[in-house]
Amino acid sequence: RILAPPSISDQADINGRVTLSQIKHYRTLARQGVGTIIVESAFVVKQGRSHVNQLGISEEDHLEGLENLARGVKQEGASIGIRLTHSGAQTSENICVEQPVGPSILNFGRDFDISREFDHGDIEEIVLNFVHAAERAEEVGMDFIEINGAEQHLLDQCSNIKYNSRFDEYGSSKIETRIQLAIEIISAIKKRESVNLPISYYFSIFDKIEDGFKPKDLDSMIKL
Repeated sequence: RILAPPSISDQADINGRVTLSQIKHYRTLARQGVGTIIVESAFVVKQGRSHVNQLGISEEDHLEGLENLARGVKQEGASIGIRLTHSGAQTSENICVEQPVGPSILNFGRDFDISREFDHGDIEEIVLNFVHAAERAEEVGMDFIEINGAEQHLLDQCSNIKYNSRFDEYGSSKIETRIQLAIEIISAIKKRESVNLPISYYFSIFDKIEDGFKPKDLDSMIKL
């Protein structure tokens, strides 16, 4: 069967709620024979929203639409998961309503604002944001979740030495430190009794090879 990966539709409303056009889009995919659908990246907290009309899974207000979406896709005979994401530094104050945070001070261009380096307090909140998003995914009937570790969003920024210049437990020349935040997020979700969903982790190596990312780094990462 065919799996439909996430793609940005920009069809959520301005508050991140599911719209009827989104439900129609995903139900049509399922009706056409797609076996599994991964719903587009949903922000786990408004601080991590990357663009206006991005889908959200950060508030109770998002639940009704997500539940209708999951139910509709299943009625067409497909399974459904949702990608959870935090944009990190790849956003602006106009979109996320505060200064963006990243592993280091970053700026992705004129459409974005300079981020501040996250601290341990930020890390605790980010981990909880992902845990609560996973709980909501379970509550609305998703079959699995996918953690976004690519697309130059927060967890990708952490793993990439171009963006992560820290020298602490969350960044160094070793991949083990650069994926520490991702490990803590996955561990916290798996420890939460209210979440029993399978977890997928989305990661890209191709933008890291030129900076020295080798097969042994991928092997270490997968084992961790």
